[in-house]
Amino acid sequence: MTAGQGGKLKFRHGSSARYDTSFAKDQTWLEQTKSAKFQFVDQGPELENYYSQDDIVVTTARPQPQDPKLEEPIGVKRYEISVGTSPAVYSAPATEAAFLSPQPTHETVVVHSPIKRRRTADSTTQPHRPRWSDGAYDPIRSQYRMYDPPKPFGPVNAEDSPYMPAQRHVPRLVEAEYRRLADADAATIPAEPELSPATWKKEFYWPNPFTTTQCACLMRYYIQHLAPWFDVGDPARHFTLTVPQRARRCPPLLNAIFTAASRHMASRPEIKPVDGIGHYSDIPLPNLTADTALKYHNACIAYLIKLSTDAEHVRDEDLLAAAVILRYYEEIDTTITGKDSETFLHTFQLFVHAQSSPYSDILLDGTAPQYLRPGSTMRLRENALAYLKSFQHATFRVALRQETTIAFMKQRAVRLPLQAWSILQGFEEVEDFVWSDRHLYHCAQVLQYCFGGDLTSGRAGLDRWNELKDFENQWAEAKPLTFSPIYYEDADRAKGKYLPQIWYMAETHITGLLHLDLSRILLTVYNPNIPLIGPGASVARRRIADEVHDIVLRLCGTAVSAASQPAMVQAYMAIAVCGAYFSDPDEQDVLLKILDRLEDEFGWPTSKTALELKREWGRG
Repeated sequence: MTAGQGGKLKFRHGSSARYDTSFAKDQTWLEQTKSAKFQFVDQGPELENYYSQDDIVVTTARPQPQDPKLEEPIGVKRYEISVGTSPAVYSAPATEAAFLSPQPTHETVVVHSPIKRRRTADSTTQPHRPRWSDGAYDPIRSQYRMYDPPKPFGPVNAEDSPYMPAQRHVPRLVEAEYRRLADADAATIPAEPELSPATWKKEFYWPNPFTTTQCACLMRYYIQHLAPWFDVGDPARHFTLTVPQRARRCPPLLNAIFTAASRHMASRPEIKPVDGIGHYSDIPLPNLTADTALKYHNACIAYLIKLSTDAEHVRDEDLLAAAVILRYYEEIDTTITGKDSETFLHTFQLFVHAQSSPYSDILLDGTAPQYLRPGSTMRLRENALAYLKSFQHATFRVALRQETTIAFMKQRAVRLPLQAWSILQGFEEVEDFVWSDRHLYHCAQVLQYCFGGDLTSGRAGLDRWNELKDFENQWAEAKPLTFSPIYYEDADRAKGKYLPQIWYMAETHITGLLHLDLSRILLTVYNPNIPLIGPGASVARRRIADEVHDIVLRLCGTAVSAASQPAMVQAYMAIAVCGAYFSDPDEQDVLLKILDRLEDEFGWPTSKTALELKREWGRG
């Protein structure tokens, strides 16, 4: 028996289940501890939304008179949706298609929902109507929103903003942001009132009637080509599945996505042809230029700088994700990576530091973050895996990968707090993605040792080096079989093969092992046991050069075998820093080809590094 709308009772028929008030003595009950907190979650509207989406009829022309001989199957519900003639993009809840295309002739499509358990509906008191007029559940903000039926409007293209029909629920400030995002130039930085999330957290939704084809292409390009790079080592694929959905309600995050996507798209030769007009999926994008990304970037910076001063918003996970994506843009843009943008770097660190301690709430006042189960706040190690699969840790993983890349290239210490990663310490059996995180964390710790300036000399420095080096030995003993290569072939110089072929099962294995190799390079070079002068110094230097040479070749062989952007970027790091250890012209050519391939296939700028290496080798 359930309580329906209007307080009416509905009975479930055909069930023989009994609902007695007496129970057996051996009945199992949920144990409640003192620290347990139970919450009542009202999912009535959401479940109503779910169970009522049975069958939809989409009619693209005037309905024809129904043949009385054709009868509907018993129990099948139908909804009539009139579709206009515009293939426009508009804001719609999850129950409606985001893109509707006109059909030249009359066509009625019956969409049957998957079979699911249903509760009996009172058809006499519940008139059928499109569900977007009732109330759509927003899983991102955990709230229910009311939507009016969308109105048809003119087609959208990359050059012009479409006509916006009268919509009383769109505030003026949100409408201004809609227009700014849809503008082909996107040149205007949001005005001061628009930088406050008080309005757009409630009213902003994307796509909307102002959304251009170019904006839709940027989002699709991000999902297909950039998000997989962010999701390396993330079993939940948050940057592919979660970030785009959150960006629907968060202008800074949407701006960050457009920034990275437009920068990457504009650098691709297949998207930017000789005629000067870019095409994506056969769609012309005449307004996509190298400056497009910079303008989205400036708008996103304005948002983040403003919101980073607020104690509440600086802990917003969506804004942290926006900062991480914006950092990626700065990482690949040659006009910025030449010198760190100190203004944004400070803002970026504010968001990271504010969210760097995942268990701070537990340790301070006993409350639990969302990813911890009620009643288990005292068992931190047991809940660590839940945190490592959370959206927040996914953003920290990407942020630390970015920071280790920059720190390795610039030979400086990591500037991010590492306390959030302390739960990764240990060698007990865990899932593979946790092992990959451990190698990333280990690489960051090695960078701190080599360039932090705290424990690089004396007995303390030697002890710390031995501790970091022992990580490699313990890893060799605890390494799961899943991290073993499935194929290995040595290099064969006689056949012109200067790199080994090493295949692994998954990207998470590759990126973890390559971070370990980058750590090996640093510990080899910064070995405090190596004499700097005197007997044995020259022999030690030659041994170091040979070891680094072999590690780089193995690392590059693994990356080329994988042919993925994350692995190729790690190979680029090793080549850029350790290229001086190579004197063989044939091996130098192999390294230069890797740099060329990374730029040609993945849009990662390597030309400057290649030129510097040629000068180092006396070839330029």
